[in-house]
Amino acid sequence: FFEEALKESRASVTPEMEKEYEEIADMLKSESPFGSRTIGFQVAIDQASR
Repeated sequence: FFEEALKESRASVTPEMEKEYEEIADMLKSESPFGSRTIGFQVAIDQASR
């Protein structure tokens, strides 16, 4: 029964989506964990010292 149902199912992730996920993973691996952060808001350096 399970094997029959498995034959009728299909992958939920397309090859295009898988490629995009791999590209995102490569980008995240290449970023420095100590580099500048771009999440959130940014304040100019002269304003940050006030």
